[in-house]
Amino acid sequence: MTWKEHLIEKVDLQKLVYLITCHIAIFLSSIDNFVKEINNSQILMLPGGFSAGDEPDGSAKFMVAVLKKIKKVKEAVENLLKRDGLIFRNL
Repeated sequence: MTWKEHLIEKVDLQKLVYLITCHIAIFLSSIDNFVKEINNSQILMLPGGFSAGDEPDGSAKFMVAVLKKIKKVKEAVENLLKRDGLIFRNL
C-alpha cells in the first residue's frame, strides 16, 4: 500500500476549511473555524497555485500573513507541530 492509499484510507480528506475574506466579521468567523479545525487535526494541507487575477505569489503572501501574524492561528499551528502533526503544501 502506498502512503497515498494509506492516507486516503485512514484520514478524512473531505474536511475543507475556507478563509472567507469578503467581510471582516465573516473573515474573523472563518479564522475561528480554521483554528478549531487545526486543533482537531493531525495534518494541515495548504493549497498551491494562485487565485485568478492576482500576482503570481499573491495568495501565498496572504497564507503566510494568516499563519504568522494572527496569533491564534500561529499558536494552533505551533501546537499541531508539537503534537507531531504534519503540514503539507499541495503543488
